[in-house]
Amino acid sequence: MHIPPTFSINNHHRELLAELDHLQQRFLNISLPISLQRTIHHRTLMKSSLFSARIEGNPLSFTQLDEMSLKEKEHFEVFNILDAYALIQQRRQGQPITIDDIKNIHACVMHNLTESPGHFRQEIGAIFNQAGIAVYLSPPPGKIATYLQQLLQYSNTAHRIHPLVMAALVHLIFEKIHPFVDGNGRVGRLLMHLVLAYHSYDFGIPIPFEESIDARRENYYYHLDVGMKHTEEYVLFMIETFLTSARVLESTLQAALPEQIELPPRQAEMYFIIKEHRIVSFDFLHRRFFGVPERTLRYDLKKLHDAGFIKKIGKTKGSFYTIT
Repeated sequence: MHIPPTFSINNHHRELLAELDHLQQRFLNISLPISLQRTIHHRTLMKSSLFSARIEGNPLSFTQLDEMSLKEKEHFEVFNILDAYALIQQRRQGQPITIDDIKNIHACVMHNLTESPGHFRQEIGAIFNQAGIAVYLSPPPGKIATYLQQLLQYSNTAHRIHPLVMAALVHLIFEKIHPFVDGNGRVGRLLMHLVLAYHSYDFGIPIPFEESIDARRENYYYHLDVGMKHTEEYVLFMIETFLTSARVLESTLQAALPEQIELPPRQAEMYFIIKEHRIVSFDFLHRRFFGVPERTLRYDLKKLHDAGFIKKIGKTKGSFYTIT
């Protein structure tokens, strides 16, 4: 396995990366209330976690995350990824990525889902298509640590490559090494976030690019399959995917910004949640604002209603709220 694969960046790549760099500065210049920042930050991490799990076949939606039992496998798959993001965010800026970091992320992602979280596979691995046919045989177990060390040496020292290009390459090569029996896709996408953090490519808010990947899942798997031979096409696909998610999130922030200025922090956060979900019940909001008295939440909703920001559907305790 050649690490890194031979590739070049063309003018189209550069144009998209320049747009992304411009977007990054716009993100960093957006000023939002602290409470709203926290809501959006949590929301984007939840999106990343949910859609990363969905890429691997998890069927859940946001609504189902609030409804299901905490002990169900599908729930663990999503919230384990969310916990792994917390590990990434706890790291010091500029701290080199190590093999132990990869093992720790896998242990978090696969908690309660496998008997050997955080341990490399001990047998020959393979990647299968939807028909159950092996389309790729991964390196033997004895080569895993060597290849990962080569990959991390490249990632930690090649500072002249654009951080997103580097993150995409790390994801590609990691999937080809396929160090674990299960969970490689989820860990590989988390590694993209980790590489971006290491290279200080920060938007202030996590970009949930996994949502765009899920929408183009078939193309994603195709480019991962041929990426070592057609690396320029794979990198272009990943740049476009990330850029699409960044554009959507930037539009959301710009649309939300002027409407939140005159609202108190909790009411601003509440309004943003209703706007994101389009229609919500009081019980849904009560779960999101755990610890806030029910009477206080009803007061906030009344204030939003009286000011014309939201409208109430129904007159009983089972009523719903939506934006006007």
